[in-house]
Amino acid sequence: MLDYEYMLMAIDEVLSHDVAGIICMENYHNCYFPEGFRKIFDQFWVFQKEYEHNKEKLQAEITQEIEIAKFQARCCYQKEELLRNYIKELEHIEPSIDYKEEVKKYQVSLEEEDVQMLEMELAIYPYLVSLIREREEKVER
Repeated sequence: MLDYEYMLMAIDEVLSHDVAGIICMENYHNCYFPEGFRKIFDQFWVFQKEYEHNKEKLQAEITQEIEIAKFQARCCYQKEELLRNYIKELEHIEPSIDYKEEVKKYQVSLEEEDVQMLEMELAIYPYLVSLIREREEKVER
């Protein structure tokens, strides 16, 4: 596996979700989170160092599939952790919405699609914020 393939996998599986979450929260709060994107650059650096550390294993054909599967599992865990933290932040804003249930519904609808694209996965972040905005609009009326 080449380093760019490894990093693209990290971007698709983890970093893009982190970016989407930060952008949505900054947009909702109408402010800039000074350390938000620094965290993403730091995580990118960790992935790069990890690749360098595991480079020999990733080049060996026998262990390559195992290493890729381990990396994908770790990315999946990190992506789920990002979503859990995002939900915690949203619960501080509007605790009356069952975000976990909304995520389940959204994921079920994604699974029903013939083609699943990264953009479809990332849409969960603005969707959850839109639930808060809808609730706020109802209260204002």
